[in-house]
Amino acid sequence: MNRDVTGLLSGRILRFVFVITALVAAINARAAFPENIKGIDPDKVGILIYDLNGDSVLMDHNGSKWLIPASVMKSVTSAAVLLTEDADGKFSTQVVTDGKIKGSSLEGNLIVECNGDPTVESRHFQNNIGICDSIVASLKRLEIKSIGGSVVINQDNFQDAGIPASWLNEDILWPYGTGLYGANYKDNTIKLSLPSGVMTPSVPSVTVEREPSNGGLKISRQRGSKQFIVRGKVKGSHSDNYANPDPASTMQSEILNAIRAAGISVGNEAVKDGGKREVIYTHTSPVIRDILHSLMVRSDNMMAEGMLRSIAPGKKRADAIKRETALWKEAKIPMEQLVIEDGSGLSRNDRLSALFLTGLYRYMLTTDAAADYVSLFPRAGLEGTMRNFLKSTALEGRIAMKTGSMRGVQCFGGYLLDEQGKPTHTIVVLVNGFTADRARVKSSIANLLLEKFVPTKNLDN
Repeated sequence: MNRDVTGLLSGRILRFVFVITALVAAINARAAFPENIKGIDPDKVGILIYDLNGDSVLMDHNGSKWLIPASVMKSVTSAAVLLTEDADGKFSTQVVTDGKIKGSSLEGNLIVECNGDPTVESRHFQNNIGICDSIVASLKRLEIKSIGGSVVINQDNFQDAGIPASWLNEDILWPYGTGLYGANYKDNTIKLSLPSGVMTPSVPSVTVEREPSNGGLKISRQRGSKQFIVRGKVKGSHSDNYANPDPASTMQSEILNAIRAAGISVGNEAVKDGGKREVIYTHTSPVIRDILHSLMVRSDNMMAEGMLRSIAPGKKRADAIKRETALWKEAKIPMEQLVIEDGSGLSRNDRLSALFLTGLYRYMLTTDAAADYVSLFPRAGLEGTMRNFLKSTALEGRIAMKTGSMRGVQCFGGYLLDEQGKPTHTIVVLVNGFTADRARVKSSIANLLLEKFVPTKNLDN
């Protein structure tokens, strides 16, 4: 899936450097913060709007300030993936036998070789589900009726699995804060029902512990733990979705159940490696282009982490980030204070500037990946996290931007498109540390864009 990008950037750098030089020079033409809103600190806001056709800065406010980008980071990750990967490439997960097949018996184990594919059995890719049925079909094709060992989920070739250290403990309990592992399954999400403690899908390795408390219901799980702690009273029944801390356990359980349901006997314990290995089935993901579009539109953190790791297969997260930043350095994009700690933007340690993002967005338009890249951004008023932004205005469908939000953070980054869908401007708005109502912040940003691009149209505040 990974392709060689040596020299990919060099042919475009010279014609791109003059753009960055002009951009840095124009940064001194400071514009006033668009609105004086109580609860927004202008010093914690970065805005840069660049006219692509006129090669000029339309608006700059703190364009060089390095701020928390939240999920706008996904647009950076996606750019790196398109520069280093084949957009039509796929993740491959091989299922192998590791022992002799004698008659209708496999003397060894069935091993699923996992390499970080974040899409296995994802509800967002219905055309790719069915790994359990495909494994059973492969066993039947070989006329195997018994397996002497068991199902083994092998994650040995995936380093540094789980949750980035900089993610907050308050986030990791929930589906949006689930970790990325060698084996990922059903979006690494489970539904926990109380008081029964039943998890759907099942996670045999995970337990639920009740602790006496007179307070309201509170559910927690410590970082790295496979135990949910339930405190307080459960009134009637309760269920909610949580991050699955051990998706490999779920994957193994569901494959075992499918094999047994098909009348094939299989043990619970792995046996010693039989030595002979044979691939009996290869599960493939959707194409990279479709994964990127899905994670950008829905703002999927776990899939963004998976795509970051795909640019340095078999290596650690830090290696993937190192390769990513090397791309931007070679492209001469301003990055002196750039901080990247993940692929999704869930880390509050990440720091990007409007100038950096503008440079990256401009650079991507000079590459062979330009059309694919622009198509990843959700359209205002129509898609995903942008479906309610600028809806029923003259800019509906013409603004393509990635959003980013967390407590005190509201960010946007992307493009203004003409009627043919061609980018005419880059737009970056990074707001940090606000205490105002989020709806008020978003409305003000929408007003800014309408004032800049549709002078006769405006939103009421």
